[in-house]
Amino acid sequence: MQMQQEGERMVITLTGEIDHHAAAYLRGRYQLLMHCQTPRQLIIDMQGVTLMDSSGIGLLIGWYRKLEPVGGKMMLQGVRPQVARVMHISGLDQILDIQEVAG
Repeated sequence: MQMQQEGERMVITLTGEIDHHAAAYLRGRYQLLMHCQTPRQLIIDMQGVTLMDSSGIGLLIGWYRKLEPVGGKMMLQGVRPQVARVMHISGLDQILDIQEVAG
């Protein structure tokens, strides 16, 4: 996970497989980051994510729920088609802006 913050905008870059173990690690890292400052706009760059299971979906929903009460917005960009399918099946596309890569 890489993080870049510019004012109230934060970009988090995820790579690899977001499964149970990766989600637990990322959840802890995000909590540490949010102690410093909660962004108004959170962009998750997912171009490097090759697989996401239900733990990854839960992770993203958890991040969304932390931002929503403070008026923050969250967007997923660079989502690969196979990962986007999991998001559509879960209904994640109903609450988040998901930008897929052509593929």
